[in-house]
Amino acid sequence: MDFHLTTHMWFVLRDLQEKIFKLIDECLNIDLDSELTIEQRYVKFLNEDSKMSAFIPKMPTTQLIVMPHDNSQIDNLNNLIASADFTENKVKDIQVSFVEIATPETTLEYMYYFVNYFLTNKILFRKCKNCNRYFIPLNNLGIEYCNRPAENSTKTCREIGPVRVYQEKAFDNPVSKLYNRAYKKRFARIKYKLITKDDFSVWAEYAREMRDKCFRGEITLEEFENWLDE
Repeated sequence: MDFHLTTHMWFVLRDLQEKIFKLIDECLNIDLDSELTIEQRYVKFLNEDSKMSAFIPKMPTTQLIVMPHDNSQIDNLNNLIASADFTENKVKDIQVSFVEIATPETTLEYMYYFVNYFLTNKILFRKCKNCNRYFIPLNNLGIEYCNRPAENSTKTCREIGPVRVYQEKAFDNPVSKLYNRAYKKRFARIKYKLITKDDFSVWAEYAREMRDKCFRGEITLEEFENWLDE
């Protein structure tokens, strides 16, 4: 393929991708604070930038067909449609439904088809709180994390996201800060043989109990700090 044509197509696709993300941000973002309907947001989206006026999804060629509910009946249905010996009793044995088939001829038509589908079916997106990429919260609009593999991990964002947030909040908590500082200080004493590992384990267990008491409000932060300094 010609280098200049390839470069041109790359820029076209990148521009279209940016427009799609902008459309999701402004029209289909589930967390968007707006009183406008999705249709009204789309009008605003087209109005805000003259370049967006050209971004109106163009539907590829579509075809309405009938499909059997059971895929194993496809051949039987096709044979029945072409049969010269058609009877109503034969068609009663096959449960069928209308299906619209789209046949995009280019990559752009393929992308346009899905944009059109998202808009007309009001498919909402949310940014994952872990990887910051968009996902569709299927069946549960309260889901905050996607199911993609998390970066540098064998687990998904949905598995590690809540744990990461909890840890960040815990480390920012003054009780946790006091505990972590004392823990590191006491652990370092093992290296210099100022305390045995067994003694440290006993202290650490009791320190966790005192920390949890402070979390529950059974002792004050000052009381916890005084105990750690003893």
